[in-house]
Amino acid sequence: MQIGSNQDKVFKIFLWLLSIVSLYNIYATTAFFQQFRMLKMVMGVVMIMAEVLLVVMAIRTYSDYKTIISKGILALIMVVILYNLAHIIYATIWDESTVFLSFFGNPIYQPAFMLPVAALLGVDDDGFGPLLKCVSYYTLLIIPIYAVSRYMNVFVGMGLLFLLAFLRYMPRKWRLFLLVFAVAYIAFSYYDDARAPILRVLMGLAVMLVSYTSLYKSKFLKVIIYVAIVCVPLYFLSLFVRTGYSVFEQSSTSERVSRMGVAETGDTRTFLYEEVFEDLSDNDAWIFGKGINGTYYSSYFENTKNSNEVSDRVLAEVGMLDFLLKGGIAQTVMYLLLLLIAVFKCFFFSNSRAMVLVGLILLIHYVFLFIEDVPRFDLFNVCIWFFIGMTFSPEVLEKDDQYFEDKFSLLFAKR
Repeated sequence: MQIGSNQDKVFKIFLWLLSIVSLYNIYATTAFFQQFRMLKMVMGVVMIMAEVLLVVMAIRTYSDYKTIISKGILALIMVVILYNLAHIIYATIWDESTVFLSFFGNPIYQPAFMLPVAALLGVDDDGFGPLLKCVSYYTLLIIPIYAVSRYMNVFVGMGLLFLLAFLRYMPRKWRLFLLVFAVAYIAFSYYDDARAPILRVLMGLAVMLVSYTSLYKSKFLKVIIYVAIVCVPLYFLSLFVRTGYSVFEQSSTSERVSRMGVAETGDTRTFLYEEVFEDLSDNDAWIFGKGINGTYYSSYFENTKNSNEVSDRVLAEVGMLDFLLKGGIAQTVMYLLLLLIAVFKCFFFSNSRAMVLVGLILLIHYVFLFIEDVPRFDLFNVCIWFFIGMTFSPEVLEKDDQYFEDKFSLLFAKR
């Protein structure tokens, strides 16, 4: 399967539009950008254009990937897409709370429900190079912005995860800079008591170390990693449901906590689980969720003094909770199933180091769905779904190390 020249141009335009929207989304919540209401409308239009291009590319290549992906996997992807489409249609026609500009111009509404379509494009690895190059330069762009403003460090951490994981393939002039910045980023995140970004970068460094060894070839090690990482979040989740024990209830020891007090910064996740679970139970919404416009009642934010937050919140700030809130158990199970099948194929059916690294990135994403990683229509989430699609292509899984070495060399070659 090969992307045609026209399709390649459309894909690059899509990446440009997605990069612009992703950059805007990082700073959209700041007071400076909120005063430009027309800018939000413009970004909404740009996001719609990116959505349309994503769907058009998937439709144009349907006759190709339907012969490559196994019927079972393709059926599961299509069920997910149709399930999400049903939610979109319902929210558009029958949900009276729909605000159309926010509905189409906000990355956590309809655009986020379109992300699984990107998996269909990932079946063709010709898009892998342009996408990863776009992620690389985008991350290098937001690093100096973060260094100046120290704002939204979670997005920088996501970019670092990708770059560190594939560091061995990056240009040599990038490697030392990325390693030094990763250390500095961990120090800044520790000072700000941002524990999740620290964990994400440490995991990225661990993947980097694996990439420089032959450990990626060990099936025994991959079985241990796969089973342990898949089961641990599920175990702690079940423990929380049965006993109320939360793994997040830990004391912090950073400088920021010593200045502000542990009580203010110690646990930022447990109450989110409690409130979303309680709301879903009260509304009998466990199976199918509360839809795109679904909100949950937050007693915490209602009782927080000097807070601009409202008590009915549209975002749970945890990926898995957001799946449950918007699409229920049905959507959550299908999403996680696709993700874990993709990791399994990377670990046990691929012939290359690069695909194992892709599997490790997807596995890290799985872990962070229980911590943060809210689904939104941006460059990083599209990349995750593109990676998922790559793993469902037997042709990609059969590629050897030399193939990806050559691909990366061409990707960053001077022209």
